[in-house]
Amino acid sequence: MDRKLADPVYSFLLQRNSGGWDMFSGLFEANYGPLDVQRCLALMQLVWDRAEPSGFTPYVLSDRLPGTPPHEVLMMVARNDHQVSMLAGHQMARTMGVPLLAPPFEPVYGLDTVDRPHTGSAMIEVDFGVPDVPDVNRPATEGVDPHTIIFTPSWAPSTLHGFISDGVVDAACTGACDPE
Repeated sequence: MDRKLADPVYSFLLQRNSGGWDMFSGLFEANYGPLDVQRCLALMQLVWDRAEPSGFTPYVLSDRLPGTPPHEVLMMVARNDHQVSMLAGHQMARTMGVPLLAPPFEPVYGLDTVDRPHTGSAMIEVDFGVPDVPDVNRPATEGVDPHTIIFTPSWAPSTLHGFISDGVVDAACTGACDPE
């Protein structure tokens, strides 16, 4: 089997994560400049690749690893998540070829948009009204952290049930998905 290159996600996420970078930032930033920090993270990514879920992303829906049955994926991504940047969700969806459920809040580069109901894999973006992420390589910190409440909207259980039981994604949102 030919191996595909996966996008390195953990090194991308680490500095944008409200819970992870704090443990390492003092050590790195006190001893290295910004470019050296990126070089160190890139080297560390080589170790993380063997366990990092994004390393398997190219094989989830197509060119599956031996013995892996066909399946579909439903991604629910919180806009401006404090712990996992929505950019990583976009990257993962692009790698797998997962479309974005319409109507989106805004177009996402490289993702097709599909109308609901949709049969098969899809990504739903949920907007909890969190202010936009900073334009710097730092995590969002303003507002509630939507990471832990992504599945709490009233429409989420029926959406998950429909996907698991019938393979159909039909989020009961009026317009773009928000908590209500």
